[in-house]
Amino acid sequence: MHYSSCKNKHILTSLWQIASIFIILFLLLIPLHAHAQNSIPDQPDFKTMAKAESGAVEKVIDPLTLQLRDGRILFLSGLDFPDLDYYEPGPLSVMALKILRDMLEGQKVLIYQAKQDEGRINRMGHHVAHVVVYNKDLWVQGVLLRLGLARVRTTASNYDLAEHMYLYENQARAEKSGLWKVRAYDILSPDNAHLFTGGFAIVEGTILKIGNRQGQLYLNFGHNWRKDFTVAIPREHKKTFIQAGLNPQNLGGQKIRVRGWLRSYNGPYIEIDHPECLEFIKEEIEKKPANDKNKNIQNKHNEQKETPKENGLNN
Repeated sequence: MHYSSCKNKHILTSLWQIASIFIILFLLLIPLHAHAQNSIPDQPDFKTMAKAESGAVEKVIDPLTLQLRDGRILFLSGLDFPDLDYYEPGPLSVMALKILRDMLEGQKVLIYQAKQDEGRINRMGHHVAHVVVYNKDLWVQGVLLRLGLARVRTTASNYDLAEHMYLYENQARAEKSGLWKVRAYDILSPDNAHLFTGGFAIVEGTILKIGNRQGQLYLNFGHNWRKDFTVAIPREHKKTFIQAGLNPQNLGGQKIRVRGWLRSYNGPYIEIDHPECLEFIKEEIEKKPANDKNKNIQNKHNEQKETPKENGLNN
């Protein structure tokens, strides 16, 4: 790596670490739900999850992994750190690690896991969970998403609280916090998705048509399925979508945000296995000036009744 880029990265990391001290003070002194009125959604009530035995955090190993004093190792569910390299972590991951250590080490935490057994332990033997700091009203996943240090990444066995996590992520993105300031982490479009294959990605676009081949569904975002962006739903997973009240065959014309592993297969391609991979985009209706006869009459009446000089207004 070039010396100047190493130096710049070191400076950026140092600045992130300094800033994290002030963020931690802010988070610990003010409850998460009170940061700014109507600026973030309410914290979830975790009723859809199973509450596990609480514990005290001995050590934060990395931004996704916590070690408890009783020996359990927790893996934070539902998160993705785009610059997390275990050998050379980027500034976002470094800052997240600093914040988690200051916020969690030595603290008692509440632990919530998937109700089904399948999603509770990962292949490393770690307990996959959502974590809340006891008596401080701090939902760890919510803090990281709200600061823009992580983005949402659910799985077929750990999809709980996806709706809440998307709200936190969307708020951070609207304010261009953290990773959402970095162009490399911008949400992709169907037109440029082919440039970013080979990793986890978020793509936003409108489904133009639905294809069905031997029971597997294809959500096509272009007119040429051989080269345009496509989302596939394997036959064995269609039932999961329908049971959640979402029939994929009725999604034509919908604008969505989809996330998953982006690869090249007849163009850019993401295969999904659970409905929480999809986020529906609600378009704001543009307000057009009224042009009906009654409105015009009322406007003329107002102009005659009050002039700019009389109102003290400058047009």
